[in-house]
Amino acid sequence: MLAPRRVTRPILAFLLASSLAATNVSAHAAHAAPTAELPESALVHDALSDPVADQSPDTSEQVREAADEIRHSSPGLHSRGADKSTGDAYSSFYHDPVDLDGSSPGQLFRNSSVRNPLNTLGITNIGPYKAERILYSSTNRKGEPIPVSGIVIEPKKDWMGDGPRPVVAYAPGTQGVADHCSPSRKIAEGVGDYEQLFFESLLKEGYAVVLTDYEGLGTPGLHTYMDRLSQAHAVLDSVRAAQQLDGWDLGPENPVFLNGYSQGGGATASAAEQYDSYAPELNVKLATVGAAPADLTLLPPALDGTTYFLFEPFALLGLSQSYGIDFNDRLSTRGQEVLRNATDTCTLGLGLYSGQTISGLTADGTDVYELIETAPYNQILAEQHIGHRAPTVPVVITHSRGDDVIPFDTAEQLAAEWADHGAQVTFLPNDAGSHVAGTIPHIDATLDAIKAVLNS
Repeated sequence: MLAPRRVTRPILAFLLASSLAATNVSAHAAHAAPTAELPESALVHDALSDPVADQSPDTSEQVREAADEIRHSSPGLHSRGADKSTGDAYSSFYHDPVDLDGSSPGQLFRNSSVRNPLNTLGITNIGPYKAERILYSSTNRKGEPIPVSGIVIEPKKDWMGDGPRPVVAYAPGTQGVADHCSPSRKIAEGVGDYEQLFFESLLKEGYAVVLTDYEGLGTPGLHTYMDRLSQAHAVLDSVRAAQQLDGWDLGPENPVFLNGYSQGGGATASAAEQYDSYAPELNVKLATVGAAPADLTLLPPALDGTTYFLFEPFALLGLSQSYGIDFNDRLSTRGQEVLRNATDTCTLGLGLYSGQTISGLTADGTDVYELIETAPYNQILAEQHIGHRAPTVPVVITHSRGDDVIPFDTAEQLAAEWADHGAQVTFLPNDAGSHVAGTIPHIDATLDAIKAVLNS
């Protein structure tokens, strides 16, 4: 267990009190909730010293209903006619060439209205929201220009709050690495995306929402899953691109909030770190980070042999793509087949890979512990660490003690590292019983945090 760390300037007493109620923090922390802004965060102090709960409350009916809806809205596990080497499934909007030479980060290449009558979010001519797919310029890990796709969604009703309409850069969680898994594509085609169960609550508040598909998820090439810099750039550039849409209530003066959970939590955390050097002109007010995979050395052992094993092939594929590494020579024939199939599988295909292990895929039986300690993989994981640099905007971290995908220690470590670097951190642990269940207290904390900032 990490020792408590000092954290400067928590956001507001309102945020602390309301978020404590929403996220089921320990009784000790709840009783200690302040009534005024603290010079030091007692909340973080308690959170970092509070032992992981031995038992978690039963999953709420709300979570069970959400899980059922996710399953029912699932697209096909595999696409037809896709290139299994990259997971590409051709679509003119995503794959037709653009002129990257001389482009600036966030430059809008093209956009397309979404009005599919089958869309489950009500993005129709008579529905409450309007949406636009976007294709824009961003930069990869090496700083090279790349095309990235995404989607912008805005309530049709005028914003009734003070100042310009808030914009939430919503970083999606794990979707897969195939193009047909991209959120913008699923939403535009009327299939629906599991993330909409959560970002719709933001739309109902009157906020605009911008979702990136990340590098290679929708656009040509393999998705660079878990590459922190590429993901951070894609998130920040999506807001830049959205501000260029004609006839939308979006511009440089709009307050911007960064938010994400799981993969999206990592992307948000990295975007918060990169904001001041990469996109300082954006009016970013806050980042809410849920279950962020900030230390990738902790994840493979936690995923190996579990229901969520598929995330390991995703990471191998994504990071190998980002670093130009051919991993196939380390794999058995069966292991190569698993990676080929994973290239064309979305997240909801988890059950197809449940219980498998890295040692069952490698040619020489190398297990997950040996793999992550072997060059170049140990260097890659070290380079992907989030927490070495303090965000210049306030951050809220949420994480469930019962998380069965990303260890709770990851959040403790991130909160402590950021605090040590002088970041403004509020850490809100909760007792949700699983990784999926943790999305509910995270979105509740996000809503409270945004309102607190807007009302301050």
